[in-house]
Amino acid sequence: AATATATSGEAPPADDRIPLEQVGGALRESLEAAIPLLAECFANQPVDGAAVVARMSMVSDPDFGTVIDTGQVTDGTDQPLAAALDTCLRDVIDSLAFPPLAHGGRVDLEYSFRF
Repeated sequence: AATATATSGEAPPADDRIPLEQVGGALRESLEAAIPLLAECFANQPVDGAAVVARMSMVSDPDFGTVIDTGQVTDGTDQPLAAALDTCLRDVIDSLAFPPLAHGGRVDLEYSFRF
């Protein structure tokens, strides 16, 4: 799961990518609270191996909050996820209201689930 310890509020790098380590506060708590909801997406999906990884990017805007990027959600080898799993993960994320980072930017995430 996405875990690190740092505080938000720092200016993003020039390319607007914010290292996950700099995400803190309410957004970090929201991302961690989403883990059990995202894990439910795997309940009816075939799991190949003991662990599954879902990689995605989220875009944060101080005025609108944080949303999933429209690009593909991929596995640990950057391969697309099964369509049903991708849809489920997106639906869960879209249903949540993630708070924004103070300066906005893009955060790359990796959620790992072990079965």
